[in-house]
Amino acid sequence: MAQVTKHSDTHEVFNQPTPLEHYNAYASDLILQHYVYAFSGDWGDDALSEYGRLVGNELQTAGFDANHFNAIWEGSGNIQCLDVTRAIEKNPNVLEVFLMELDKATNYIERYDDELNAFKQSLMTKNNNEHILRRQVEKMALLWQASTLIQFSDEKIAGAFVSSRISQDHGYMYGTLPEHIAFRDIMDRAKPKV
Repeated sequence: MAQVTKHSDTHEVFNQPTPLEHYNAYASDLILQHYVYAFSGDWGDDALSEYGRLVGNELQTAGFDANHFNAIWEGSGNIQCLDVTRAIEKNPNVLEVFLMELDKATNYIERYDDELNAFKQSLMTKNNNEHILRRQVEKMALLWQASTLIQFSDEKIAGAFVSSRISQDHGYMYGTLPEHIAFRDIMDRAKPKV
């Protein structure tokens, strides 16, 4: 039966959904299961089922709890942008050293090189618009991640990251990465060697 929530002494509300308890997000998603099997992912069925159980129970509760702190994270994003801006204004060498680090990863993946050049061009225009600053700091973080992966990780992992995060060759749902991504290699890398 649906949970009764009393809002006032005048009435009771009965049209609230019941909490998800003993819910397995993977086991209840027949389409997801179909595609897991269709693309030979059945080797991970037990792990997906366990994760689905967690998502429907403990992780869902943690997610609800985490939403109470959105305002704190939003403020943190503003502070990060301000900190980056202040550091660059205080010492322009900060940006020069950062760009030198990013340049170490050039000439390996063309899409990365293109995005890095576009980012450098965007720096030519001084703009204190909060929206632009947020995008620039976000782009700095993504380029740094890509640079690190290109220099120190497997080429397939770096290529997948650049394709999905830098070039934004993806949709907004899970499973929408382009076909050229080496999914098996990425999943094998994530599996622990026992």
